[in-house]
Amino acid sequence: SSAVSVKAEINKAFITIGDPITYTVTVKHDSSVKIVSQLNFPDQDILRIKKAQDFKKMDANNIYEGKIFTLTAFSLGEFVLTPIEVQYAEGGQTKSIKTDPIYITVKSVAEGEEKTDIRGIKGVIAIPAKYLPFLYVLGGILFALLAIFIYMRFFRKEKAEGEEEKLTRSIEDEALFQMGRLFDSDLIRRGKIKEYYFELSDILKTYFERRFKIMALESTTYEIIRTFKDQEIPQPLRDLTQETLEACDLAKFAKWKPEPAEIISINQKSKQIIELARPKEKPEVPGGV
Repeated sequence: SSAVSVKAEINKAFITIGDPITYTVTVKHDSSVKIVSQLNFPDQDILRIKKAQDFKKMDANNIYEGKIFTLTAFSLGEFVLTPIEVQYAEGGQTKSIKTDPIYITVKSVAEGEEKTDIRGIKGVIAIPAKYLPFLYVLGGILFALLAIFIYMRFFRKEKAEGEEEKLTRSIEDEALFQMGRLFDSDLIRRGKIKEYYFELSDILKTYFERRFKIMALESTTYEIIRTFKDQEIPQPLRDLTQETLEACDLAKFAKWKPEPAEIISINQKSKQIIELARPKEKPEVPGGV
């Protein structure tokens, strides 16, 4: 049997709304194999196809053929591009092979856009050598003064505003805010699986300490669930917490590497935990006492 392999890849995993992305499917095989299925992009509802182009090339031993899709996203969130099944004929039999799933994050334009400022190039002005030491000293002083001004004017103000905003957020909103920052980070893309799940676990445990007044950061998953039972925390919240923390433990200590779909599922369950634990507002009683 000849070796047949298929590969799916994108040119970038983090894109913004309306940003074009290239999705390439390549099938490698020898001349005895014939591809009998169409290479159709599977996720029409997530990404819109702007252009599709077939390609085929070969070397001394193999044929490389496939399709290049130019796509655009119009929905925000984390998505998994499901595998494409490729059917091929070999030795009188029809067989199939699938691509790997692709993990992609789509952000709003405001979060991802880069600002550019292109201006004309002016001629170089010659400065007499005798003035250079003075200019260096003066430039250093001005730079230091400018740095102090920027820090006083912007950084301290931003820090104060951040602290004020943090104080006005509920403990649930603060936990969700920290999760959002983690989900938007590039830890997964850089292969920092263990670091990602250590941080996610800490966010959840910090929330449990603040909401339920327990020593969660120093506790194991088993100890947290046992404490939840003692406090008569509702069963759905206990089950979801146990499932999520155990997944974090696998990634942290057992070197488990979750698939993209599993990453999204754990992220969603983490947010569900916060919403389930959020105190329910008591309805107002008309003409209450």
